[in-house]
Amino acid sequence: MSAMKRTIALLALCLATGPVAGQQVEKKVGIVAEEIASQMQAFSYKEGPKSYLLFRSTALALAGEGDGVVEFQDGRSNVEISVRKMPQPWTLGPYATYVLWAVSIDGRASNLGSIELTGDRGKLQTSTALAQFALIVSAEPHFAVSAPSRAVVLQNLADSVRGEAALISGLSRRMDYSRLTPQVVDPKARLPSDLIQARYAVRIAELAEAEEYAHDRYAKARDLLAAAETAQASKKYRERDTAPMIAREAVQAAVRINKALPADGAVSIGIDFGRFLMIPGEDCYGDPVNVAYKLGEDLARPGEILVTASVRARLDAGAGALREQQVSVAGLELLAYSVVYA
Repeated sequence: MSAMKRTIALLALCLATGPVAGQQVEKKVGIVAEEIASQMQAFSYKEGPKSYLLFRSTALALAGEGDGVVEFQDGRSNVEISVRKMPQPWTLGPYATYVLWAVSIDGRASNLGSIELTGDRGKLQTSTALAQFALIVSAEPHFAVSAPSRAVVLQNLADSVRGEAALISGLSRRMDYSRLTPQVVDPKARLPSDLIQARYAVRIAELAEAEEYAHDRYAKARDLLAAAETAQASKKYRERDTAPMIAREAVQAAVRINKALPADGAVSIGIDFGRFLMIPGEDCYGDPVNVAYKLGEDLARPGEILVTASVRARLDAGAGALREQQVSVAGLELLAYSVVYA
């Protein structure tokens, strides 16, 4: 038979779509950055003696250089780094600061802190619980990022290291900010870096539809940014002096929004039950197909399953309680039941 009718619980699966996000997660990338080699050097630091590092620049910051010291004591690696001849991060794209990362042997990067420049120089003292790791520096939109951007500007090399070397083939996660519009920064305006970072953090949250999915948290971050802007515009020094602190609070508030947003790669699903026409190798046709598609594509949020009343009636008692809601599909008012699985 070229066509057949079947009674089936119809599942329509569609990827959640929406406005373009300001940051895109890249997983298991085989290179640290497009400008440098596909492998980076990690070192296994031994208890006691200090190890000395040099930092080599990538094509993004040709003149940049640095040096560092690592001392592993009492189960932690104490890290000091100094950089110089560095370009301002905003000249490289949608960035406002530099961040130092410790990259474990499996490619996981840990944010060790931001390196704020004075002129073209910067310093950072920090620590990590890792004993075997590589160090890289990247340009970032704000200090509280959770994964390095593509803009890696420095990577470590051995100067005098007490420990064994190993190679790391790449990063487990990396952020692509190519769709985040860079801010126009006037060096003469002397805006605090913290304020620029806050603008980026709130903008990233906005592009991730935070106002819809985490309205209260987004409103708090937006209000803090507005307060920082007001303080920076004040003619009173005492008020202007509070702008960086308020801006950092805005960044932290914006970052906390991520916990309330749908997970990366979450899908939305619609399910209806009924008779439909299936033509093998071509497509399916009928009201259940249309209803399931509308539920999954237009109404379900990322990470949510919406099922119709006919599906709910066929679920066993072990399915648990589902949240009931009234929805409109093609002008028809229907009962749907929501399951959040993300």
